[in-house]
Amino acid sequence: MIKRGRMFFHSASSTLFLFYLMWVDVCVAAIVNPTQNNIMNNQPPAFFLSDTLAGYSRIGAIETYQPHNLYEYMNGGAELYLAYAFEDMAVGYYALDPHKKSDSIYAGTEGDVLVEIFRMKNAEDAYGVYSDDATGEHPDIGQDACYASGFLRFWKGRYFVKVLILIDHNEPRDSILAIGKAIADSILTTGSRPELLRFLPKKLNETFPLIRDRVTYFHTENSLNKIYYVADGNPFLLNAKTEAVFAEYQAQPKPIKVLIIRYDDTRLAQNARDTFEKAYFSESAANPREDSTSFRMETLEDGYAAAITRQENLLIGCFDAESTAMQSIMKQFWDHIHQQKN
Repeated sequence: MIKRGRMFFHSASSTLFLFYLMWVDVCVAAIVNPTQNNIMNNQPPAFFLSDTLAGYSRIGAIETYQPHNLYEYMNGGAELYLAYAFEDMAVGYYALDPHKKSDSIYAGTEGDVLVEIFRMKNAEDAYGVYSDDATGEHPDIGQDACYASGFLRFWKGRYFVKVLILIDHNEPRDSILAIGKAIADSILTTGSRPELLRFLPKKLNETFPLIRDRVTYFHTENSLNKIYYVADGNPFLLNAKTEAVFAEYQAQPKPIKVLIIRYDDTRLAQNARDTFEKAYFSESAANPREDSTSFRMETLEDGYAAAITRQENLLIGCFDAESTAMQSIMKQFWDHIHQQKN
């Protein structure tokens, strides 16, 4: 009997080991085989909403939405995702009690965990949606993550994920993070952050550090207006094809703001610069530019300066800096971007 038991244990162990090897093969194939990697990067969001996540069981049917009906799920919040290359999303509710399971659409009750997974066309836009609000604690989940008050947000590859506890005063932080990590681990591919981020220096004038939580990648005028209102009429000529990053640097009494925009070509960048200057600067602005690439600065009514310059197809704007520091800041950006390009 003991011998037979040992044989059964050995057989079960061997079976588990074989399953493990098969899973390793899948993971390795996703890394070394471009076709397999592409398949894993194209899984629909619902693929990652398994029946159980970190001890929680899924309740109700998975809901899915595309651009044409996203407003049905989040009326008033859809604009954020539609401003990026949003493809589709999936919604699932999870609870510790497996007996709450249902095959119908479920609305969620207090203590349940809501999981939303968004698939974007590219990793840069997945990062962009995440960067819209990256404040809070930064756990090691996905490629970047933030957590605060029972709400986890992270991105990995071309997926953006939200995990939220529904009205629970105990705020089970560890459970929320465990669910997020389980989802992140099931996404086998990663993606690149937007290239524009490398044009942001870590510090301005060796004095003002970049605020990690206040770097936002975006495309459209509506997104910019949500972050920082500049002027009416889309003076930067932003559209779905333009790439932009807005960042804040720590300074007192208020942060210095920096905007970098990349256009398809130099002509579009120069047109945007001309449009912005006409809308924002007075006719007698200080430091009128001598050519199309020198910077132009003006001290505004609040006593802070604004400046703009262009380097090839890049437009660089700076706001809310002291006039005495603006010239050196713009020169630093010019030199830093030139160095990064070369």
